[in-house]
Amino acid sequence: HRHPGKHSSGPFVPSQRLQMMSACAIRACPGAFALRRVAPGRRDSKAGHAVLRPFLRPKRATLRRAVVAEEAADDEAEIALSESFDDDDLPFDLDEYKAVVKLLVTFLEPDWVNPWQTKTAQRSTGSGAVIRRDADGGGLILTAAHVIANSTYIQVQLANSPDKVPARVVSVLHEVDLALVAVDEGLDGVDPVPLPQGKAVRLPKLREKVYVLGFPVGGNDLSITEGVVSRVEVQSYSHSHARALAVTVDAAINSGNSGGGGGGPGAGGGG
Repeated sequence: HRHPGKHSSGPFVPSQRLQMMSACAIRACPGAFALRRVAPGRRDSKAGHAVLRPFLRPKRATLRRAVVAEEAADDEAEIALSESFDDDDLPFDLDEYKAVVKLLVTFLEPDWVNPWQTKTAQRSTGSGAVIRRDADGGGLILTAAHVIANSTYIQVQLANSPDKVPARVVSVLHEVDLALVAVDEGLDGVDPVPLPQGKAVRLPKLREKVYVLGFPVGGNDLSITEGVVSRVEVQSYSHSHARALAVTVDAAINSGNSGGGGGGPGAGGGG
């Protein structure tokens, strides 16, 4: 209550003080926020509380210019990245390199629970590298053993070619996941992968650059990924569970890449 000696018409209620404060035009920091003004005698929905709202807002034209400038900077970065890539850095010619082929395999897995029955035939794809070409257009293709395991029919398809030629398995070494597939035709104009011989045979060094070529699932064109050798040691193979020498690389290898070629600077390639 007000002091009795003061001129007063009655007790002063705190809500009246809030209403008097809300009647004043109160501004915060210039250019940042402003407090909403409430007319005297009118109750505010916020019960006397001031409502903050932006005082200045960026214009749409300014935002549009900022977005356009950012997109232009991204385009320039992509162009600079593509121009920095040189085909001469690869140990092979992308336009003429056809030694990596696609394998289309029909396989039939045995039923170990009911051996007198057969399961439904399935189809899968893999990759391989031509290591020998004969004069009549045939040759040998090096691939992975798990690609042609339990196969009943195999076809070979060159990169950027719709033609498919039948193939047959001539040798399999499941312990190290390797197999040889032979074709009688279809390899005309294909230069085999030059395999190192004699003193040129060596293990890759750690951090040595490598390229992985193959036909992963999801496309028909040849895929090339780049990485480095991260580990060389004896490991357990997932196909045979036998322990043998293995090279680990950090290049992307997806389903369908199995059996494809690989190589690095100074090396012709491999299976």
